[in-house]
Amino acid sequence: MKVQDAMTSGVRSVRPSSTLAEATGIMWDVDCGIVPAVNQRNEVVGVVTDRDIAIALGTRDQTASNVRVAEVMSTQVVGCAPGDTLAEALSAMQAHRVHRLPVLGTGGVLLGMLSLNDIVLAAPQPVAKDPVIAMLRGVCAHRRHLVPLRAPPVRRWRSS
Repeated sequence: MKVQDAMTSGVRSVRPSSTLAEATGIMWDVDCGIVPAVNQRNEVVGVVTDRDIAIALGTRDQTASNVRVAEVMSTQVVGCAPGDTLAEALSAMQAHRVHRLPVLGTGGVLLGMLSLNDIVLAAPQPVAKDPVIAMLRGVCAHRRHLVPLRAPPVRRWRSS
């Protein structure tokens, strides 16, 4: 099976000048943990993960709307091509200890993303019946958000 058969297409991205609040909003909207950063030609110049954001905000006295993606993104991008096999992509993930790869076209242009979730969900039926794979498929399925991203503030009432 090829990367193009399992990858997620139509991936949203940010610019390095975007804020972490913008990147977090995308992660929430599309239920993902990574957002590629692209230049004006849609070439991937970095990636920012939910962990990058958590660490950056936990170690700075700043809000997400005041920190730029460029300040925290990884610029050592490991990617794959749509024609690569899933075995090749898994090998790259293992070698670089990452869970997700941008799928890159000519010149590093962003075509999509490939995650471990995508690979598990694309498993052919005989493999999918394995109890471990079946459990992973349940864990990897996208979920609907139970609360809106910008929930109204909770009001606490004091009794007098």
